Amino acid sequence: MSVPAFMRALQQTSFNGPQDLRMITDAPVPVPGRGEILIRVTAGGINMADISQAYGTFRGGPQPPYIAGFEGVGEVVIPSEG
Repeated sequence: MSVPAFMRALQQTSFNGPQDLRMITDAPVPVPGRGEILIRVTAGGINMADISQAYGTFRGGPQPPYIAGFEGVGEVVIPSEG
């Protein structure tokens, strides 16, 4: 299975809430490190932590702009190397 260089993703652009989520098509596909895997996400979920992060109230969360989402399901495309 080939892995593309770019992916679609939801990017949070501010701490003004989920209304500032934007679909982008040029997010670089992450390269998994040691002990990590790469998953081709087929479905994602939104939960209270995502909403808190979108408003900047999630402790230790990233600063905008960031790729949003905590939950997802899909298939492993690059397994862990150990």
